[in-house]
Amino acid sequence: MKPDKILQCAKCPFVTEFKHHLEYHIRKHKNQKPFQCDKCSYTCVNKSMLNSHRKSHSSVYQYRCADCDYATKYCHSFKLHLRKYGHKPGMVLDEDGTPNPSLVIDVYGTRRGPKSKSVSGSSSGSCGGSSKRSSSHSNAAAAAAAAAAAAPQQQQQQQSVLPATSQLSAALQGFPAPTAAAAPLPVAAPVATSPASPAKSEAN
Repeated sequence: MKPDKILQCAKCPFVTEFKHHLEYHIRKHKNQKPFQCDKCSYTCVNKSMLNSHRKSHSSVYQYRCADCDYATKYCHSFKLHLRKYGHKPGMVLDEDGTPNPSLVIDVYGTRRGPKSKSVSGSSSGSCGGSSKRSSSHSNAAAAAAAAAAAAPQQQQQQQSVLPATSQLSAALQGFPAPTAAAAPLPVAAPVATSPASPAKSEAN
């Protein structure tokens, strides 16, 4: 944290650089929990906590692994599973249990929750609460066609970038591991050396 950005609680040692985090913290001191579950007596200090709690009342496991039978209601837990075992994500479900092909899991991204696919190949989306379909079926078909058309160009760009990156960087950035064998280094021909000539002595 930058020293000029630190916000500190007046009642305890809690510090943060985010104003809303300090507000949530102060609510705990005052025992203010304005967010209440409509299905039970649970109350909390912010909407994010309430959205997470609401999943405990659902029977839908939105996040499923494509490589094993692991399923969870929580995106963060799902990402941890995928990272730990190197598995691939299955299709994400909406809160009502219907498959949503427009959502993808960015396993190594810092953003929370699933992201919505976009036409340009970049991802955006929100975390946590409800995952809403970002486009109609016709828009999704157009996006898929545009992505398919852009794929060769993106692949070519990845190949041009890949040799300059290490295998670890490539893996973290989502590039495939380099498969082409590196070109062998040229072997220098041995240099012929002549025997050292004796030093000439100066005779007077």
